[in-house]
Amino acid sequence: VHLRIGTQELGFLKPNPPQRLPVFRHARPSSGLTLAFEVPDVSAVYRQFQRWKIETLGMPEMSGKGEMAFSVMDPAGMILNFVEHIPGMSDIVEL
Repeated sequence: VHLRIGTQELGFLKPNPPQRLPVFRHARPSSGLTLAFEVPDVSAVYRQFQRWKIETLGMPEMSGKGEMAFSVMDPAGMILNFVEHIPGMSDIVEL
C-alpha cells in the first residue's frame, strides 16, 4: 500500500512479499517496519553513511524498476530504505 500526499509517499509492505527485491535481502530480520526515503542522489547518501561509520545493509543496488537503493537498520530494528529513481532505467531487466 502506498499513500501519497503531494510529492511525499509512505509505503507499507507485507513482511514476506512474494517477490524479494535485492534491496530487501537483509543480513538480519527487521521488526517488520520499513520506511523508504526518495533522495536525489543515493550514492551521496551512501557515502555520507560511510563517513559517519554507520553500517549499511549492503551497497546501493539497481532494481529492474529503475531504482538505485540501499538500506540501513536502526537500533530498534526498523529498516530505512534510501531510493533514487534513475530516469530511463526502468526498462532494464536483471538476469
